[in-house]
Amino acid sequence: MKTQQKFTSPSPWILLPLRLFLGVTFIYAGIQKLTDPQFFQPGAVGYIGKQIIAYAHTSLL
Repeated sequence: MKTQQKFTSPSPWILLPLRLFLGVTFIYAGIQKLTDPQFFQPGAVGYIGKQIIAYAHTSLL
């Protein structure tokens, strides 16, 4: 008879540093985008709309 091995998940405390790092990185990137004056200004080089349009034209989807 075959015995099945149980999958044991790692302790939540082991993954806590990774989750904290990813959370802080995500929040930092969001704040950086919101405080960038070029991000929402249509005539600026760093405007998000230009990036989205360029992606839409080159994407295979």
